Amino acid sequence: MTKQLCLLLIFLLVVTFNNNAQQSATVYYLIIGSAHYSLEYEKYSTGFNGLLNLEAAETSANKMAVLLDSFGAVYGKTIITKANKLLLKHEFFKAVDEIVLKVKNDKKKNPFIVFYYAGHGFSCPQFEGLFLPPGNFVQNPELLDLEKWSKYGIAPLDIHEKFQQAKINHMMLLDCCYEGRQQPDKLPDQSVVKGLGIENVETLMKQTYEILKAMNRMVGPDPVIFSAPVDVSVVSVPMPYNDNEYVGPLCRKAYLVWEKVGKEKLSIKQFTSLLTAKDLDNLTIPAVTYASFDAQNEQIFKQK
Repeated sequence: MTKQLCLLLIFLLVVTFNNNAQQSATVYYLIIGSAHYSLEYEKYSTGFNGLLNLEAAETSANKMAVLLDSFGAVYGKTIITKANKLLLKHEFFKAVDEIVLKVKNDKKKNPFIVFYYAGHGFSCPQFEGLFLPPGNFVQNPELLDLEKWSKYGIAPLDIHEKFQQAKINHMMLLDCCYEGRQQPDKLPDQSVVKGLGIENVETLMKQTYEILKAMNRMVGPDPVIFSAPVDVSVVSVPMPYNDNEYVGPLCRKAYLVWEKVGKEKLSIKQFTSLLTAKDLDNLTIPAVTYASFDAQNEQIFKQK
């Protein structure tokens, strides 16, 4: 084989690899700013004092829409609650289903959904479950076990799985607290546990929680980014160079990343890495993700 032919083959391999590794994403987004919560005090469960309205959630949602438009989004939907229009659980999932359908019908090349949520959030620390309260949430979070959280709350894991089932690459930014207590779940009968070949109930529960923990971390190539580690609360922070507008920590970080990158290309992997970098922002705690990426299929944000 001649030297020239070898060089040509190497060149073609490099070009092919680069084309596979870097593909411009067709960005769609769904943004939810859950700023208002139920004031029907008579419906509050025992020990529940209600959830504060969050002006910063509305500001965050609007700011992220502007940012994602600058990222080159071809379509986006922003939902911001009002005092007389709370976000209900079925409406939340309806919005998710609608953007999935929009992506499917558009049939664009390399579609990529960015889901952003700003509002309240609670955790079940034993298995790192995150739950978002809908606008009409009136339960006492400290009295809920997994079954009741699944009934009254919104699990980001369910949204993640909807996108995965639709085979749409995506990123989820969860700009909310991740703290809370959890009621112990009902333990199965010891005889049932023995029948499964497991030594005792405690071993079974430990194994179950480890499985649930891995699921709720949402490990994989579709990055899910949390404002904080499990069982930690977050507070709103000022926008960069603007002390008059307060937003969620991830919103602020996203703007700091965009400022750092400027007009350069920004891959999903790079965005995730910068957004979760410990030295990005001294005003907030580091964001958390368990994402892992496929180097052969790295999508790029493109600017309009």
